[in-house]
Amino acid sequence: MIKQIIKPLVSMRNSNNEQSEQINQCFFGEKIKVIKSTTQWDYIKLVSDGYQGWIKSKCIDSYIEHTHIISQNNTLIYMEPNSKSLGLGFLPMGANITIKSINNNWIEIFLNNNFEYESAFLLNNNITEINGKIDDWVKTAQSFLNTPYLWGGRSYQGIDCSALIQISLKLSGVFFPRDTNLQMLYPKSTINDNSIKRGTLIFWDGHVGVMINNNLLLHANGYHMKVIIEDLNIVKKRIQSKILMTLNL
Repeated sequence: MIKQIIKPLVSMRNSNNEQSEQINQCFFGEKIKVIKSTTQWDYIKLVSDGYQGWIKSKCIDSYIEHTHIISQNNTLIYMEPNSKSLGLGFLPMGANITIKSINNNWIEIFLNNNFEYESAFLLNNNITEINGKIDDWVKTAQSFLNTPYLWGGRSYQGIDCSALIQISLKLSGVFFPRDTNLQMLYPKSTINDNSIKRGTLIFWDGHVGVMINNNLLLHANGYHMKVIIEDLNIVKKRIQSKILMTLNL
């Protein structure tokens, strides 16, 4: 059964209880397939990347086609096309939306029964077309600088290393898997310091970051507990394990 996420940000868990490990997060409007259900939980698969886990049943509803995607880190939505009107919450980067109408610099989007209102407004410079492409995906990744590190996180409220890469590439129109071990199945390039440049992905066992130039690495990590830019040589010394591969997209 195909449905969609109807809350801004939903924890996906390893099993069907609140204390279970968060393994991922789902965005508003993400298309899902319900595999099995219990009284309060559903075991679902994200259609975009096949990721599977348990979410609360109240977080999903009927699927509608989407027109645009949120392209800013944390976009506030309002009751009226006015920044002084009542705030109705937020939508994270990567959330899928459907435009109802356009009002100058504001757009009206459909909501659902998760909200008190049927629709909301947000600035139209916070979105891109569902199949649109942002040219500089590394710049998108850099916009998460100082975001807290969160295992299984995918948003500006908290993010992990592989989600930082996946979400940033998604906005540039590139499909990339969710977890590091699957990301590493992409074609490898030779590990050669001379080939490292802006946009090169650097993989260790269970960790990934992206180079913003030939010296500096941007990555979400548990050592600093946030997204940070560091000299690649410092990171290599601290991790104390060899780079497994690099990847130039």
